[in-house]
Amino acid sequence: MPKASNNRIMISSATPGAGKTFVSANLAAVLASTGRRVLLIDADLRRSSLAAMFGLKRRGGLSELIQGSIEFQNAVHTGLLAHLDVMTTGALPTDPSALLASDAFARVLEKASARYDVVIVDTPPMLLASETAEMATCMGTLLMVARAGDNELGDLSESAHQLRHAGAQFQGVVLNALDTRRRYYGKLAYRYGGYQPRVHEYPSAVAELPQPARASAAS
Repeated sequence: MPKASNNRIMISSATPGAGKTFVSANLAAVLASTGRRVLLIDADLRRSSLAAMFGLKRRGGLSELIQGSIEFQNAVHTGLLAHLDVMTTGALPTDPSALLASDAFARVLEKASARYDVVIVDTPPMLLASETAEMATCMGTLLMVARAGDNELGDLSESAHQLRHAGAQFQGVVLNALDTRRRYYGKLAYRYGGYQPRVHEYPSAVAELPQPARASAAS
């Protein structure tokens, strides 16, 4: 981040199930535990789980803020953890691409950057949502989450291609759910093939995830 153009971190994945929301929430908690003021934004306006993780209501969040029906301070949940605030998705819109590609969303990010030390944005999976690559152009740091033994290298390669086409690129990959007792040769390392569009169903909720506060304490 020291050489990044702004203080925003976008966290995404190629496909669902990699654990991007889990990584986003815990990274936010860890950074907040160091004393930085952190805002965690749920920008997955298709199927989100961040509100459930923190025990918050979804409505009254990002979508309403972009549409101008609420003010910035009313879209932010405070007091969850020291130095950490959360913005939920708000009501899920019928056309999330239009909202997240709008100038109004860019202005929301500018306000967030001015008020916080770090802004973490959890976005939809890259290969399922066209708006993710568009959002990437507004971010200073991009991280992709891959699940060990599950995600294919071809999917990450296609994600990188879409980002380059939009004029952006990710700076690193977070390898999640790595079991050090297993060997992954031939799974993540060599399963490289042509990308084939797939139909994915989002899970209705992320089950049995540790609360961000635990990650902060563990760190």
